[in-house]
Amino acid sequence: MGQVAVRRRAAGAGKSTVAALSLALLAGCGTTVSGASALRATGSDSGLNGGTPTSDGLGGPSTTGGSGAGATGGGGSGQTVAGGGTTSGSSTASGGGGATTPGAPSGSTGVPQLPSSNGRVTLRLGVVYLKGLDQAYKAANGGKSSATDSKADYAAVIHALNTAPGNRVTLVPSYYAIDASSTQSQADQQQAACASFTSDVKTDIVVSYTAGASGSLAQCLAKHGIPLIDAAAGASVGASVQRAVPTMWQPSQLSLDRVGGLEASYLVRNHWVDQRWGTAARCATVKQPRIGVVTFDRPDWRAAYSRVVAPTFRAAGQPVYDVEFLAVSGSTAQQLAQASSGAQNAVLKFSSDCVDHVAFIGNVALDYLFMDVAQQQNYNPRYGLSSLEDPPVIVQNLTQPAAQLRGSIGPGWSPFSDVAAAQLDSMAKRPAATCLSILQHAGLTPTDNNSTFLALPSCEGPMFAQFVVRTWLAAGQHGTLLDVVNGLHSAYVPVGTYSADLSAAHHDGAAAYRGFAFTDSCSCFRYTSGLRSIP
Repeated sequence: MGQVAVRRRAAGAGKSTVAALSLALLAGCGTTVSGASALRATGSDSGLNGGTPTSDGLGGPSTTGGSGAGATGGGGSGQTVAGGGTTSGSSTASGGGGATTPGAPSGSTGVPQLPSSNGRVTLRLGVVYLKGLDQAYKAANGGKSSATDSKADYAAVIHALNTAPGNRVTLVPSYYAIDASSTQSQADQQQAACASFTSDVKTDIVVSYTAGASGSLAQCLAKHGIPLIDAAAGASVGASVQRAVPTMWQPSQLSLDRVGGLEASYLVRNHWVDQRWGTAARCATVKQPRIGVVTFDRPDWRAAYSRVVAPTFRAAGQPVYDVEFLAVSGSTAQQLAQASSGAQNAVLKFSSDCVDHVAFIGNVALDYLFMDVAQQQNYNPRYGLSSLEDPPVIVQNLTQPAAQLRGSIGPGWSPFSDVAAAQLDSMAKRPAATCLSILQHAGLTPTDNNSTFLALPSCEGPMFAQFVVRTWLAAGQHGTLLDVVNGLHSAYVPVGTYSADLSAAHHDGAAAYRGFAFTDSCSCFRYTSGLRSIP
């Protein structure tokens, strides 16, 4: 089929789209420690997870006593370390492996060998952060993104955690920047980050906004026994990838399989596809609803569709009529161009086939690009969404959101991805409150949903890393950090989602969701339910 002709948007239209979609596009894609009470013990480390931060240590990224958060700038091969210095030949070492590393496979005979002195444990933290979103957006669309200074955010959070009263786990960061504006592919940059943290810098745990396509970054680090905390709230890898990489921990995420099952079952239960939607004259003879699904053309995304999404709809008597797998790879600009072309083709196919219900298992990039073309073609299906799609950003960027989004519903587990800031109630604001307080005291308050979503991994990663080590200490330093994560269950209070449940069965922690729906009166999304458990 030929491509739909697409009009150029005015410069500045869709200002904040790339900031959020870049995260999604760039991501691509044992026994327990004994004693439940010990796993939940915090000892004297008060206020470090789920509590209210004190005025001490909330003033910003400056360093104190050699345990601060590191210098600004940098990235690539010029790694920065605590106190603002750069790595040198004397500090170069392998990230380790085998039984002596913190993330060693459960059942190994070794225990973590974390540097310590005066009763304090030093955790060497590799930080993979994203920069260049503004430049990437300007190059792609001539606008300015609503972004955040991720490195400054990390520095402020790490400083606050290190200087909190009673803290015994000092985080010593080394930074590596993934540049969204670079012509180098994101996969190559992530592999370079892995090489740095396994060869150039001594690292115990790496935190990031992504695990890489199909968990490639996590898999690379795992070969050296280094755990990766993928701290974004959303979904990026399938359940099979999670099982293959037990040292990949995602406290506020869902696997793609769990997202697919949650979304498909939610849509059916909430009467999304009970009858035909729309009144296109050429489709008047079609009496039954037709479902189309849009997702990525990557192995774990395809697997989630074939193993969970399609069977769930089929079992409910509403089989998927059309599915479009969109392939994206390379640099940010290349991925955006490929996603745009794929979205155009999907709109043409679905419209021609009289598909009247479209469910997305993708991200805001696919959604927005699809809807933008659909809007131009007067194609208005009923959409099924989730937190993965970032509905408020879609509303912000469509010129006629009411026409495109009327009737849209879905389940959400990531508050700042679900509804606009003005629609957040106290329940939705609670998870990120401590994080936002730290950033506010540091003069780094995010300006809207989009920049907040981008900032939250800067809190989640360091907070979860510190919490796991504190729990290991409280449990008498038995086993590995993987054993600790396997036994956390609901002990950790997450930043990006309502509640977490982590166990040996799964390391994607998001455990509860709320229903949301597009509301015509405000042209916005609002929550329509209280908390419900995620299977």
